[in-house]
Amino acid sequence: MMPTRPLIVHVILDVELSPTERLLLAYLAWRQGANGEAWPSQRTIAKDLGLTCDGVRKIVRRLEAKGKLCVNRPQGGGRGRRIQYTVTTAKPPTAIDPLETEKPPTTDEGLPEETPDSQPKKPPTAKPRHIRRTLQGTQQSKKRTSAKTFTPPTSREVEEYAESLGYTNFHKGQAFIDCYAPRGWRDTKGRPVRDWKAKLRNVWLKDLKKPQRGDPDWLPTEEEANAIYEECANTN
Repeated sequence: MMPTRPLIVHVILDVELSPTERLLLAYLAWRQGANGEAWPSQRTIAKDLGLTCDGVRKIVRRLEAKGKLCVNRPQGGGRGRRIQYTVTTAKPPTAIDPLETEKPPTTDEGLPEETPDSQPKKPPTAKPRHIRRTLQGTQQSKKRTSAKTFTPPTSREVEEYAESLGYTNFHKGQAFIDCYAPRGWRDTKGRPVRDWKAKLRNVWLKDLKKPQRGDPDWLPTEEEANAIYEECANTN
C-alpha cells in the first residue's frame, strides 16, 4: 500500500488530468484508508469540494474512463448503500540519490579515463555568406510552413478547452465540429479557420454566461481548485 501523502502529490502533478479531476482524485486519495478504499457519499464529496452531485458523477465517470479511479457500485437500491472508490494512479518513480549518480570511468592509475567526448573540440568553421543566407531562408520557410499547419480538433478537445476557460456549461463540441468540418474548416463567409480556439472564444463563447459556484454545470477552474485545496487544509 502506497503512503497517502506521496499518492496525493502524484495525483496533483498528473498532467493527464484537468484541475477538477485532480481535485476530486486527490480528495479521494486523502479519504482512503489503510486498505486503499474510500467510502464517502456523493453528497459528502460535493459538500466538501463545493460541487454538485451531478458534477461529482460527471468527474467520476471521466476518471474511470482514464483508468485513474476504480469504482465499485453496490447492487440493488436502498438507503445507506455507498460507493467504494479506489485510486488506481500508478506509483510515482522513486527519487534518485544524488550520491549514487554515475561517475566517470577511471584508468588503473585512478585518473579519469579519456573518452571521445572529452577530446578538445575545434571551433566550428564559419560557412560562406551565400550558404548562410540559403540556410536562413530555408529555416524561415519551414517556420512559416509549420505556423500555417492546421490540426482539426476533436469534440472532446473543444469542450475541454471551453472548460479550461470556465465555460463548464458548453456541451456543443460536436456541433462546433459539424459547423466547420463539412466546409473544409472555413467559416460561413468562406474564410479559412486557422485558429479554432480563437473562433471558439470569439464566436461560440462570446454570449455564453459562465456558471457560478453552486450552479448544476459549475466546475472550478485551476485557481478556484487551489482555493478549495486551501479551504480543506484549513478545516483539518
